[in-house]
Amino acid sequence: MLARMTISRHWFLLIVLTAWFVAGCSGDDETSSDRSFTESLSWIPSNRDNANQVLLLNLATLRRSAGVELPADRTDVDQINAYQAALTDASRLDDLTLLVLNQDVSREATQSNYLDYLHLSLSDVDLIAEAGIPPDRFFLAGGRFDAGAAADTLRVCSGCFQTTDNYEHKGVNYFGWGIELRQHLRERLSPPMYDNLGRGGRLFLTDRIAIRTPTDALMRATLDAGALDDRSSLADREDFQLAAEALDREQAWFAMMTTSTLGPRFWEEIGDIWLDFLDDPAEAKRLEEQWNPAPDTPVLRAHQLFAAGAVSDGQDNHLVVVLVHENAADAEASVELLRRRIDELPSAASGEPWSEIITAADIEADGRVLVARLSGLDLWTFHNRADPLTLHE
Repeated sequence: MLARMTISRHWFLLIVLTAWFVAGCSGDDETSSDRSFTESLSWIPSNRDNANQVLLLNLATLRRSAGVELPADRTDVDQINAYQAALTDASRLDDLTLLVLNQDVSREATQSNYLDYLHLSLSDVDLIAEAGIPPDRFFLAGGRFDAGAAADTLRVCSGCFQTTDNYEHKGVNYFGWGIELRQHLRERLSPPMYDNLGRGGRLFLTDRIAIRTPTDALMRATLDAGALDDRSSLADREDFQLAAEALDREQAWFAMMTTSTLGPRFWEEIGDIWLDFLDDPAEAKRLEEQWNPAPDTPVLRAHQLFAAGAVSDGQDNHLVVVLVHENAADAEASVELLRRRIDELPSAASGEPWSEIITAADIEADGRVLVARLSGLDLWTFHNRADPLTLHE
């Protein structure tokens, strides 16, 4: 559904998961140069819900693009706060309030006592991923961690609301707290792993990856996909792999991916719901007209995966759109059709011509993949996915 995929600035801030184990870890930014969106996808179980909504962040890429230095002392709160402020500036967002595996790590939370339990440092995180539909959502943080030290602290968990439970799946161990999905609202964000709804959740960690799920079923599926190779991950699906590789080549630092592309079925499912939220009759009229185009209106060839990424040059963000088609001929045909849509159509949301919003468009096909580099348009102004620039047949 569109409501689940719409990324406003506020909602984006709430889903960015960052900052995980372990304060005082060794390593520098050179050790994170191999981190990629494909690595994150390799841990996400392949199913319909996960494929419908994937959000990815590569902080290592953002740091390199914007020239942000890691703190000299990863245990110093002032340096961590300054680093977070630098990331905010680099992201071009008004405020980068971060979450750790669905836990708040704002300035106030960073100074709270769960830091003592998790050995948490924002500067040791490189990758972030979120997938699925509530309540059973997948959260990942990738970085340079000390899993042994964190595990020792979690096992003792002195002062925690509930004791740490040890779980095992096919020889792989993970931790948990309380009955899955049970909420303890008075314990929201309490140590060691209670989320913003007061749920203890399940946790798997290594020196490179930390994963949190609300349920045992999702954790077992995650371990089967990423640790045991007993089931498919999203990285095993060629469409997702092609999109991730394209965004990694473009040096995107944030990406969204979905199999819910902007075709006729999409509008049939959400059109009436979306129109109910609009207060502007002119916008509603433009939206209906664009989703029901005249016969001579250019419409892209059908594609099965939509991805959009934010790319930073240190001064500003621009947008990269990746569309994965069934075959190379369709991708090539969509190149010219997308150019025509930019030249001929207005934004349904604003009424302003796309040709005035987008200052430069570099569009090409590489096999089944269309890649569009759109200057003057960043992910935050493109977040309204009911505005069907990439409408397809």
